[in-house]
Amino acid sequence: MRFDNYAFPHPVLANGLDDVDGGLSFEHNVIDEEENYIITIEYEIENETIKNLFVDGKVVILCDYTCSKTVFRESKSTSNGLLEIVISKEDVRGKVQFENFIITDTEISQYENPDFHTDYQSYKFDLEPGDVLGYFGGFSFHTDINYRKLKAVSSFLIIESFNKDIPDFVLSDNKIIVKLPENQYKRYTNQRIAKREEFAPIFHSSIVFSALLYALQNIYEYDETAWAQVIFTRMEESEFQNYNLKEPTDTIKIAQMLLGYPIKRLIDSLHDLSLRLDK
Repeated sequence: MRFDNYAFPHPVLANGLDDVDGGLSFEHNVIDEEENYIITIEYEIENETIKNLFVDGKVVILCDYTCSKTVFRESKSTSNGLLEIVISKEDVRGKVQFENFIITDTEISQYENPDFHTDYQSYKFDLEPGDVLGYFGGFSFHTDINYRKLKAVSSFLIIESFNKDIPDFVLSDNKIIVKLPENQYKRYTNQRIAKREEFAPIFHSSIVFSALLYALQNIYEYDETAWAQVIFTRMEESEFQNYNLKEPTDTIKIAQMLLGYPIKRLIDSLHDLSLRLDK
């Protein structure tokens, strides 16, 4: 469901529209449990007339959520600005989309709002139950994301072997795939290398960092993939609030942050190694 496909016969409060002065916002969180996803949403409304309609019991917030792969669709409403949704993992696969509205819960006669745009100031509107008065916007999450391991590199990247001579990166799968030539892959997975914790910064600052930087530069071409959804979800965290994936200069910083600053860890690791060698 896309809000911008609809034309309403009355003013609607929405960010980016000037029908009604004010604003709408929300914060959401996805909790990955054994059998269910639990989604919590907290809504904020900046318009006194509409807030008073909640007090009078005339409107509610409605969240409509769908999964196109399983033809799953449900909705849930709240009148207090807080919503908790439980979705069984058996009901959804791939992307789950959420849209959030303010709708009328009863008939409202002669609706008017002092914050209407001047084009509507002299008008009053008769509303039916289910009419939209506000649109918060939407969000989605991807069921292929392991939210309990969201900060681990393995949540968005894997390394595999293939029968070519030059390493390659694949972005069209659910995870970023680093393809290594078979002989290089065997050395990479050798117990003497793969199990040595001190070698991790070397891999992260070279192979993994290069693949992630390439992926970030192309993320909007693959925005439906699970790895992209993982990164979009991470970007909602406070530490990334001043960074933009569409800014080329920011992608280098974002890649560093997602990997826990691997170049610094590499330098520190080499420093420690040099001290041991000097003994």
